[in-house]
Amino acid sequence: MKTKLTALTILLLSTAMFISCAGSSQATVQEVINVGPLAKIVVFQGKLLPGEAGKARGEPILPTINIGGSIVLTAMGRDANDNDIAIEPTWMATNPAIVEITPKKGPTVTIKGLKKGSTDLIIEFSGIIRKFETIYVE
Repeated sequence: MKTKLTALTILLLSTAMFISCAGSSQATVQEVINVGPLAKIVVFQGKLLPGEAGKARGEPILPTINIGGSIVLTAMGRDANDNDIAIEPTWMATNPAIVEITPKKGPTVTIKGLKKGSTDLIIEFSGIIRKFETIYVE
């Protein structure tokens, strides 16, 4: 009788743990279901770690870069409900003689000033194109 009671207790505890774990993974699946298709690309100054983009809602006011100086920018996708979507965009300068972008593809890039002038940034991912404000190099 004592053995049956112990076995039943173990079975009940195992079932409760399984149901608990199943419920938590369904929440993750539900979060994925709630994220819609990419609607826009937002850009932040600095490097954001995964999960930090939700905290950073404003976009940067870009400083003027000195020749030889640099800034770091990070791009994040958003759906129509403003949910974050990780992206691997391509970055381009409208005037590539003014700045160097490294790497050319990825969420985080370094923009280095090469010579005096100005350029816009074009960030593209999955058919969504974002023209970013002018960067000035002095």
